[in-house]
Amino acid sequence: MGGGSAHGILYGLTPSTFYYQAAIGRCPTMNEFLTSFSSDHTLLWALLIVGVIAASAIGLHLFWTTVFRSLAVLRARPGKRRRDG
Repeated sequence: MGGGSAHGILYGLTPSTFYYQAAIGRCPTMNEFLTSFSSDHTLLWALLIVGVIAASAIGLHLFWTTVFRSLAVLRARPGKRRRDG
């Protein structure tokens, strides 16, 4: 029986995926979708990657801007303010 587990590990059949395949039929994986989408629609794939990177950059910018402005407000002392001019 030891050879069966090695065969399962080599071909990606862990107990959870084996159970899923036995219960449902065929296990659709995200890897298959990503492989076929990236090879069939290269321009859309590139735009998707650029969009994800741009969205995460904007999200991080907004997050850290909020954090630093909140810290500046919390550290501001009522008696000491910047002089105008």
